[in-house]
Amino acid sequence: MASSRVFLDYGVQPTKEYIGWLGSNPDIAKQVNADVVTKTETTIGEIFSYMKQEAAKDAFFVCTATIDDVAQDSPWYYIACGGCKTKATKGLTSLMCAKCGKNDVAGEAQYLAKISVYDKSDETVFVLLGDDGRELTGKHASELVSNYFEGNGNKKDGFEIHSLAPVNEILATGDDASEPSKIPQACADVGLKRIGDGVEKGNPKRSKDGN
Repeated sequence: MASSRVFLDYGVQPTKEYIGWLGSNPDIAKQVNADVVTKTETTIGEIFSYMKQEAAKDAFFVCTATIDDVAQDSPWYYIACGGCKTKATKGLTSLMCAKCGKNDVAGEAQYLAKISVYDKSDETVFVLLGDDGRELTGKHASELVSNYFEGNGNKKDGFEIHSLAPVNEILATGDDASEPSKIPQACADVGLKRIGDGVEKGNPKRSKDGN
């Protein structure tokens, strides 16, 4: 059974009626796989605690955090296979995809940006991947890459860009990451679809108070 994310306002009558109905129909509730479901919102500290558990499994979290900075020491995008979005490798005359098993694939830019975030409990680095980056910035990575090349006379220099200027302009630091549909506010579940793939334990730069 496929899962869907549903955000509920517990202060309105339709939600109260639904919760009451769900409670009176336990067989329906049992259809949800409890192993991959977490509570509606999770703090950074709670995510770290989960990751330390020996029995921790892949999980999906929704975390409300504030963007503090964008990492400057790594490229903000990668060239992916246009089909499966896995990182493509450069061959002699074409791009190759190990996952698809093809030696000539169309490449496209995908987000791979590290953003420093914090909440009341802790501070960390989220890795902004693919569609999450588009939802957050309102722009495709390929659009920013094209704009960069056009502004630099289409000099691709091996198709590697290390400047984070386009991302920094969009990810205004200090914006609260709470509403997925609003830009430039951050998508609340950025880069945390797989435990260990999209979150890093960082050294707090300063004490964080409030949301």
